[in-house]
Amino acid sequence: MMIMTATGRLPHDEIRPGLALHVDPDVMRHNGATITAVPECSASYKHRYFLCVASGPAKGWWTPLFSHYVICRGIIPPKGKIGHPTWKGCDTFYHPQQLWLVSHEAIVAASIAGHDKSAPFQRNLVKNNYMSIIICKYGPLMN
Repeated sequence: MMIMTATGRLPHDEIRPGLALHVDPDVMRHNGATITAVPECSASYKHRYFLCVASGPAKGWWTPLFSHYVICRGIIPPKGKIGHPTWKGCDTFYHPQQLWLVSHEAIVAASIAGHDKSAPFQRNLVKNNYMSIIICKYGPLMN
């Protein structure tokens, strides 16, 4: 199944662990996303990157990414990323206690609203060796 985005088609098989999209979290919230963190600890309401940690046929587990280090956040350095220059040009941080369960349709709508700049053949990705570490940290939250 193909979903149209601002930069072209996003096939469901491209929604997979390691994909990072620049999204509007409000769109995800308004389309039924559920969040593992308490509201005051969940991602702000401004546009930001989210990383797919796991994906099924209709929904995926996504974590918000941050531009600043805070205690407990893990790091994804530029060498661990592939894609658009604004995505891969700086350190990115994730919080291992925050996951969002989001439908594929909602994440695509949020990426359109968030002006994601990835495109077919140039998706924003986290390299597999970094994803292995990240997935291990989120495992208990996805059960």
